[in-house]
Amino acid sequence: MNPISQITALATPVMTAFQSDLDHDRAWIEAHPGIPFIHITRRSGTHIFPLPAPDALRDDKPVPHLFGEARPSEVYAQVRALIAGQLKESGRLWLQFDGKRLAKRKPSACLADYDRALAIARRAGKKATSCGALR
Repeated sequence: MNPISQITALATPVMTAFQSDLDHDRAWIEAHPGIPFIHITRRSGTHIFPLPAPDALRDDKPVPHLFGEARPSEVYAQVRALIAGQLKESGRLWLQFDGKRLAKRKPSACLADYDRALAIARRAGKKATSCGALR
């Protein structure tokens, strides 16, 4: 079963409103095959958060974001805060896709995995910056 079908099967019973969020999730997953993500379902919709790629912070220059610009490191910090904020709420379904398989996860495990991916990206970004400074 692909992650979209699994998410729909698991999330639909939890949701009482904004089921169209699943259509947006489907579009994102289809546009980003194999990208690891955290998926949170609540009664009134869903959240999908991609995990930072190892090279996500190699070039931390401002990029277009929402109605302005932001550095990727700032965006990832905001996403982390959003995920952490969801830890306080009950009645959520937490799923994580590792690039191959979807699994139910504890909220704290999802946040720990996000933190781990972000730490790897930060180390890679620092390494790229220090190597670039030597040239």
